[in-house]
Amino acid sequence: MQGGQSMRRETWVVMLSALAVSQVALAAVLRVPQEYATIQAAVDDAAGGDTIVIAPGTYQGRGNRDIEIRKAVAIRSAEPGDPCTVAATIIDCGGQGRAFRFRGERSSRAVLAGLTITGGQAEDGSGIYIVQSSPTITRCRILRNGSSVEGFQRTEGGPQNGGGIYLRDSRATISYCLIADNEVQDHGAGICCYGGTPSITNCTIVNNRVRNEGGGISILQGSDPAIRRCRITGNAATFRRGGGIACRSSHAEIANCVIAENRAGEGDGGGGLWLYRSTVAIGNCTIAGNASESLGGGIYADLCDILIENSIIWGNSSLPSPRPNEVMVRRRGQGNEIAVHSWQGRYEGVVPEPNLAPQANSYLTISYTDLRGGRRAVYVFGVPDWLQLVWGRGNMQADPLLADPAGGDYHLQSQAGRWDPARRAWVEDDVTSPCIDAGDPLLPAGEEPIPNGGIINLGAYGGTAEASKSYAPGRAAEAVGAGDLHNGLLPSEPAPAR
Repeated sequence: MQGGQSMRRETWVVMLSALAVSQVALAAVLRVPQEYATIQAAVDDAAGGDTIVIAPGTYQGRGNRDIEIRKAVAIRSAEPGDPCTVAATIIDCGGQGRAFRFRGERSSRAVLAGLTITGGQAEDGSGIYIVQSSPTITRCRILRNGSSVEGFQRTEGGPQNGGGIYLRDSRATISYCLIADNEVQDHGAGICCYGGTPSITNCTIVNNRVRNEGGGISILQGSDPAIRRCRITGNAATFRRGGGIACRSSHAEIANCVIAENRAGEGDGGGGLWLYRSTVAIGNCTIAGNASESLGGGIYADLCDILIENSIIWGNSSLPSPRPNEVMVRRRGQGNEIAVHSWQGRYEGVVPEPNLAPQANSYLTISYTDLRGGRRAVYVFGVPDWLQLVWGRGNMQADPLLADPAGGDYHLQSQAGRWDPARRAWVEDDVTSPCIDAGDPLLPAGEEPIPNGGIINLGAYGGTAEASKSYAPGRAAEAVGAGDLHNGLLPSEPAPAR
């Protein structure tokens, strides 16, 4: 009897193995335009697990826009890892609809890789629209979608949210993408996230424009994204708030990001980040050179729980102009780096509880951070008692000696060596940043090249292979480090999607 059961088990194993092999063998490669005239035709004919390869060229018209994807197929250029091929494989919507729409496919095996998406125009998600789906978007260029489309006529029902990408209730993975020059009216010119837990890593989000909220990224209503190793620069909320990132009623983890040179209008401020009724963890970020026409050139917070550690907040500015009949009483320099609105959280018209004593409903913890102006740079307005400010260990106010902020290089200068992205080589400086080896000593140095002092650096590159090297007088700067082990180059990126 036992022998029979054993034979049946072995038979099932063989059958299941054969089934798995057959499924792999049946996965097909469909080619556009060699085999299918349009991308939608290839998608319709594909089965789950198939790959659609799009040859270089510009794809327009029906079947090459508003492409509906409800299955786990991979759609890619011929060489997703080659920037020239990506730039030459273009989905141009011509101002009529969006490029791709994902609905209901929860598998990350639904993939877009190595495509340029432009000219999209839709109310939500002018480039890519993702609802209750979790695709993988990698190595794509998402450019000039939404109101920025040439010839766009602004109407009441025009592009509102997510000029580049709109996410709703999604666990999408977005990596190594360039999201630039998109424009919408309401939320998230680059990316709008409404619910869900997406991952946004190693992306460049630059020069996007929104009128209302979140020039680079807008995080809304119960979202919980992880934003890591991204450059969020040169974005703007032209009228209101959150030039780089706006986060409303959500959670967010923001790590190893450069958030710089973003702008917010005269609304609620937050040139770099505008945070409202949210819980946000900011670790190893460089927030620099942002500006607001209202408060909070770097960060504006209202009714939030915020943790900032191992970061650099430097050189941000707020330049408010008085509104009619309003007298400015704020001294010059207040609110440039961080501004916090401390209040009871009840709007006008709501009757307060009798004898309501202030009790903290906002929290701000800062540790191991280089903040220009130190603790005084946290400008609290309203009733201070509603805010609990924890000024932790390891904070300082020293020039971080960034390599070339005007040129967009936010690495730390080092006599022992720093990574120069323009030269793609390690170079030595005449000075060494005080932010090197200034992080939380309980955290690992991670991928930092040797010599690293065993302590993580502050700022966006702390803990990464691009971290500036530690310098100690008398110690040879040529000591073998992680960068040297790769012939002076950084470890390569993950293999492109195939």
